[in-house]
Amino acid sequence: MKLTRVGVAATYPVTTAECKSNLRVQHAADDDLINSLIAAATDYVSAPNGAINKSLVTESWALTMPSVSGDIDLPITPVQSITTIQYWDTDNATQTLTVSDFTLTSDEDCATLSPNTGITWPSTYVRDDAVTITFSTGFGDAGSDVPAAIRQAIILIVSHWYESRLAVSDTNSKVIPMAADSIIAMNRKGWVG
Repeated sequence: MKLTRVGVAATYPVTTAECKSNLRVQHAADDDLINSLIAAATDYVSAPNGAINKSLVTESWALTMPSVSGDIDLPITPVQSITTIQYWDTDNATQTLTVSDFTLTSDEDCATLSPNTGITWPSTYVRDDAVTITFSTGFGDAGSDVPAAIRQAIILIVSHWYESRLAVSDTNSKVIPMAADSIIAMNRKGWVG
């Protein structure tokens, strides 16, 4: 299986102004630095390999696999919709399935794509990219659609990295503050409280 981001989020979950307010920064001299920290903190938290492993603001992904049968668990959540399902038929020609022939069952922590009753996955040509499912993920199109706790964790991480320019020191060995770490733990994909 191969997962590829095919459409990036149009915005970040938090704004420069929100981070500057938390930092009590009133000048524009560090805006570029703060923006780069927002990008890094968002990557630190979000899917596919982040601390909570969830997509935050709407983006698109393609899951490619050599074959498929039964239900497919999508690795990025929350899933908003399935965009396309394409496959290489036994003649090695690209075909597109009807998305409405499949049911998406999705919440914040898991997403499963299942063929409807009477529908089966077609036979495919033998190749690593025989089936590609393209799907849209995230809490919504705006940063404000991301849960407040996750947004706060990103702001805390940005503030920590801004004020502690070294990765670790004798007095501060934390990469992120404990408050952000606690928020992340409660919002991590698959977490049960």
